[in-house]
Amino acid sequence: EEEEIDRILFCMLPTHPVRRACMYLCDSKMFDTIVYSAIFGGIALLIITPPNNDMPHWPPPFDARVMKAVNLFFSCIFTAEAVARIGATGLLFSHDAYLRDGWNIADFGVLMMSWVDELEILEGGSVAKLMRMGRALKPLRLMKRN
Repeated sequence: EEEEIDRILFCMLPTHPVRRACMYLCDSKMFDTIVYSAIFGGIALLIITPPNNDMPHWPPPFDARVMKAVNLFFSCIFTAEAVARIGATGLLFSHDAYLRDGWNIADFGVLMMSWVDELEILEGGSVAKLMRMGRALKPLRLMKRN
């Protein structure tokens, strides 16, 4: 019986330099600190942001451009985290693949909703509001780390 090769994304063995860099990054305490800080920053942003843009007695604390830039910054950090973790463990077909964990599936869904909202793919209507409400699921990221 042939031994199964630990290859991710159909091409990267554990000795591949990109995969080794991703594994090193994912094991780094500094990486975790940055991700945790982004999670807490995102939670703080959720707390101070009005739930809807058309609430006259609840003005946003920052200009809309600033809020959009901060949301984009957090989305980029979470995307970099997902790419690093996928680069270290694989996406779906390896033994410890990113999408074989229930918390990571939820995390990936929230990340995709964030990008749909960021890129304004579904602007206007109830589906767009649903995507923005998906940001409220970001604190779930803390639960998967415990």
